[in-house]
Amino acid sequence: MGGADLGRIIALLDDTERSEGKATRAKRRAEMEAERTIDHQLDEVARRIRLLTATVLLANGYHHHKGQWRKRRDVRSDEVHVISGDPRLPTKEDIAGLIGFWKPLWMTSQA
Repeated sequence: MGGADLGRIIALLDDTERSEGKATRAKRRAEMEAERTIDHQLDEVARRIRLLTATVLLANGYHHHKGQWRKRRDVRSDEVHVISGDPRLPTKEDIAGLIGFWKPLWMTSQA
């Protein structure tokens, strides 16, 4: 076997290793992108769950105090607690989004 043949074999092995490395990196990039997409979807579901929880708690007479949900003690039947501009309170768009998000999931679970 001559030096030229050995050089060609080494070059072929290098090309093969380089191609395998590119394929491995491309596969890993695709996996990372899929994981990123799933993470974003989970973040959105968690955000909507927090929003739904806040909606239910607020509707049932709870308030948010120092990071905790507490039942209001001083609620009179003729008093309405509305705090406009509070970022913890859901907007009409938030509620519509929750309904639009959960309704198809609920409908498929009922079928």
